[in-house]
Amino acid sequence: PRFYDLPLTEAHTAPETENFTKLTTLKPTEGDVKIVHDGSYQTNPDELTIEPPADGVLPYCSDLLWAHANSKISYDIPEGAQRFRAIGTGYRSRSVRFAVQFDGKETYRSPIAGIVSIDVPIPAGAEKIVLLTDDCGDQQNDWADWCYPRFVGK
Repeated sequence: PRFYDLPLTEAHTAPETENFTKLTTLKPTEGDVKIVHDGSYQTNPDELTIEPPADGVLPYCSDLLWAHANSKISYDIPEGAQRFRAIGTGYRSRSVRFAVQFDGKETYRSPIAGIVSIDVPIPAGAEKIVLLTDDCGDQQNDWADWCYPRFVGK
């Protein structure tokens, strides 16, 4: 069974009053993903065969990282970042899990996701974050969205 932490309409990441950096505005150091920033699709040079979702399929999410599980995308952690926050959405998927690693060590793994709020402290001295999705072994219809991915600072 999929896990729905809360309805997508009630899920939030960093309030606009907090100091944050959108991952959708940063260049990944590794990975294949579709980047949606302010509602427009941007192609990552490493992108494979990922197409935009059909109209009306997704609730509105203007900033997201979007890929088919299994996927891996890496970013350098900006100076001053203390937390990583996102909303993991796999509600269009048969099965998908979200995981977060810092410098090769996993610090977060979701249940089989429908919608989950992700809020992970960044370990002191960490330099790289890796966002992973897992298809839970079925490799079919496993679209994974990291909605509103943010590095949150002081």
